[in-house]
Amino acid sequence: MKKRRARRSRRGPVIAVVAFALIAVVIFALIAGSSGGSFDAYSVVKAEGPKATVVITPDGDVSYMDAFVGRSVPSLIWGADNQNRLCSPVSAYMELSLLSEITGGETRAQALALLGAEDIETVRDRADTLYSRIYADTSGGMCLPANSLWLDERVSYNEDTLKTLARSYHASSFSGKMKNAAYRKALNAWIKKNTDGILKDGASNPSFNEGMAAVMISTLYFDDEWTQKFDKADTGPGVFHAQGGDVSCDFMKNWYYSGTYYELAQFTAISQKYKNGCTMWYILPREGITPESLLADAQLKDFLTPRKQGYEHREAGVVLRVPKFDVTYCSDLKRSLPELGVGLAFSPEYADYSPLGAAAGTTIDNIQSEIRIAIDENGVLTDSAKAAEASQASVDGDFTLNRPFMFLISSPDDLPLFVGIINDPTR
Repeated sequence: MKKRRARRSRRGPVIAVVAFALIAVVIFALIAGSSGGSFDAYSVVKAEGPKATVVITPDGDVSYMDAFVGRSVPSLIWGADNQNRLCSPVSAYMELSLLSEITGGETRAQALALLGAEDIETVRDRADTLYSRIYADTSGGMCLPANSLWLDERVSYNEDTLKTLARSYHASSFSGKMKNAAYRKALNAWIKKNTDGILKDGASNPSFNEGMAAVMISTLYFDDEWTQKFDKADTGPGVFHAQGGDVSCDFMKNWYYSGTYYELAQFTAISQKYKNGCTMWYILPREGITPESLLADAQLKDFLTPRKQGYEHREAGVVLRVPKFDVTYCSDLKRSLPELGVGLAFSPEYADYSPLGAAAGTTIDNIQSEIRIAIDENGVLTDSAKAAEASQASVDGDFTLNRPFMFLISSPDDLPLFVGIINDPTR
């Protein structure tokens, strides 16, 4: 397999969007109580790499994601009404797939039901395909999923299960002393390598504690550039009508932006393309409708999936105004999954982790989700004023995100990579 190309330097304004999702499943077990920080030193089984180092969009039915997204996103993105919130549906699906592989009995059955899969073989095939469909590493941008399992060395594990994780889920497995500082350092080094170190200073990485049997980590790193860029000279202050009161923030502006436009009952939406074929969808609720209430809308649930293609849409030229934002959102999905029918995995009495090789009494302590998304202008347009003058007659209107809105970042074949609610871009 070809080596991954070097990532672009962060010295200049070379990005339009950087996004990162991390989901950590902390598994506790009743267990009795090396130098360096390289994670390779603790490797047990290494993940199999992607099938190629370019954008892959293989054939295959991914309609199972439609039901999963419609059911899970409202729970994954819960929070206070005035809070910015983020989730990664594909990361959540991959992490639940990993969970189904290391569990058995009714614990696995609950995970399979949420995943919409009849058996574990179906999950394995889907996980492999999903990984390949979203993986991209090109000169235009990157979308890099990564999975891992961090075991305590006192836990007897099933090596066949770890090989399956490597083959079907592209997950690497590691083993070491949970209380060892070097092992914690190795975990943080793995996260940094697979997310380009974009976590803000002070952000909480998963930690190792006495009694932990394993920690599962899934990350999704996204870095891309707009095909139609904003001109930094047009960026300026404006008023955003946040739920907690008006705030001042910088708005990026494109005097003439052409994108795919939807006008539905409770919201309007327009697309902005990335060089790698992915799409940012700006979703603006109608006046008087909050993003939180919009989550229950059937059309919105369809819009987050390829089913959006069934609704009437057109190409439109608009004056596009988007607030700059840099948002980090942390949550514990231990609240969300039992609501979605996956509760046994959290029960010391009934959870079944026998496929992993873990003893009775093993259970999930918490599921940490951390996501950061930042957008900027990415470059300078050539003479935007002249472009606006030439296109003035064909401008359909103004699309200004100056009140709480949602966004969706989708893959080239419309899989939902990230979903977010921006209630206050200054937070």
